[in-house]
Amino acid sequence: MTALRVLVIVAASAAAAAAEDETAIRRVLADSTAAFNRHAPNLTPEGYAEEFDVVSPAGERLTGKPNLGEAFKTFLKNAKKVETVQRIRYIRPDVALVDAEFEFTGVEVKPSKGLETLVLVKVDGRWVITALRTMIPVTAVLAAK
Repeated sequence: MTALRVLVIVAASAAAAAAEDETAIRRVLADSTAAFNRHAPNLTPEGYAEEFDVVSPAGERLTGKPNLGEAFKTFLKNAKKVETVQRIRYIRPDVALVDAEFEFTGVEVKPSKGLETLVLVKVDGRWVITALRTMIPVTAVLAAK
């Protein structure tokens, strides 16, 4: 009976930790989106790993923490973003893969919605975004023409 109690306690503890991690991950993403919508040039620097990299739907690769200052003065000057997390999957206890949908308003580029995959890592007890891959499904591109 004692082994069963230990197993139940361990399982409950793991479930609570997973719920805390999911809440923290969702907060990092929500804070980043809110910063984007405020047009904060560096978004939320504490929410990004030093080695952050992104690949855009056009295949452009950027590395380092985001700096959208110039973009917010030009083609993103009226942009707002809505991001909806679809799934969080833990590769390891300190690595999470996030599937999300995004949509931009206030931009000239069409289509302005698609899918994104983010990788977050837990560093010193906090989650940070280390990679972002965005894509626009081919059906959306064809429909926009």
